[in-house]
Amino acid sequence: VEVQGNYAYVITSTDNSLQIIDISDPTNPIAMDSIVDNGGSIRLSGAYEIALSGKFAYVASYGDNSVQIFDISDPNSIVELGSIADGQNGADRLDGPDGIEVFGNYAYVAAWNESAFQILDISDPNNIIGVGSVADNTNGANGLSNARRIAVSGDGYAYVTGNSDSTLQVLSLPTLT
Repeated sequence: VEVQGNYAYVITSTDNSLQIIDISDPTNPIAMDSIVDNGGSIRLSGAYEIALSGKFAYVASYGDNSVQIFDISDPNSIVELGSIADGQNGADRLDGPDGIEVFGNYAYVAAWNESAFQILDISDPNNIIGVGSVADNTNGANGLSNARRIAVSGDGYAYVTGNSDSTLQVLSLPTLT
């Protein structure tokens, strides 16, 4: 669940869906629009983590090994935008995305199955591009085994938990333009 303004954005890995709920009156939440995995262009199978930024929702879907962007500017009409899956368009480390964080024009993803960290350029929500990644035990990253959660700060670092390592891996982010 993520909350922005008067709305809660709820994803479920069992229903493979994204639901918007009006919470302006906490005693009477109202279901708004929802969208469900369709086995094709809508990739919400095993929807596991959501990040919000402005009018967009970014969903990491474990079952689809993907990240999908939705326009949520109208709570009555979720609009499917771009998606990217493991092995597509430069994304070489998206197998089992478990955590996602959005900062600026980039989405940062912790990938459980690959024990890795993937950077995605989301400046064009209809054309997501993988622009960098690192896997556990490569390039000085020794704490990404079953990468789970992620936080990115404005100081140029990503903080990723490695579940199997019981670690916090600090990664220096490249300067991206």
